[in-house]
Amino acid sequence: MYEQSFFHGRITAIETEHAAREAERRRQQRERAGVPERSGGLIHRMRAAAATRHADARARAASVARDVTPCADCPAAA
Repeated sequence: MYEQSFFHGRITAIETEHAAREAERRRQQRERAGVPERSGGLIHRMRAAAATRHADARARAASVARDVTPCADCPAAA
């Protein structure tokens, strides 16, 4: 009962090390073969575009909020 969490954590650490080694090996093989670096995938590009749109909309909203002029017949304008 008590050993399971220890072994699970140990196995997870070992699997993470193996995955890191395999990723490094694949990167080295691509470099040696002269394969060009891949650009971001579809999800990466979609998130970047959404973040840009969100930042643009936020900037427009901030500029509109600053450009508010009170109306002439408003008591606050007096």
